[in-house]
Amino acid sequence: MKYCRLTGETVKRNPPPPLTAQAFERKNGRHCLRAAVSDYVRFALVDIREQAPEETVHLLFCRNLAFTYFDAPLRQRICRSFRDRIAQGGALIIGKHETIPPGITGFAPWEGRLPIYRKI
Repeated sequence: MKYCRLTGETVKRNPPPPLTAQAFERKNGRHCLRAAVSDYVRFALVDIREQAPEETVHLLFCRNLAFTYFDAPLRQRICRSFRDRIAQGGALIIGKHETIPPGITGFAPWEGRLPIYRKI
């Protein structure tokens, strides 16, 4: 899938405008990934309770779902499956008020206060 479903507000709020311009272009009022970037991005709709991503990934977003709404054993199982699929040095980005479940190893907080974890 080569279309990014982010709103303009989400895109503009975080990265600096030069980076936004390098990665996105406007089409029909939405930001779309440029072809040079989209070859490196894969969007997947996956029921994380049932399966993990199919291949190794370098960046995995799972915000405000697994570590908020699921019970502790399921959170731990999902986090382990994420850890197994994220490349060494890759990142897991979770929700602002979420944390890695207790007892899970293999992640270290990235610099800063955001809930971004690096696989170690």
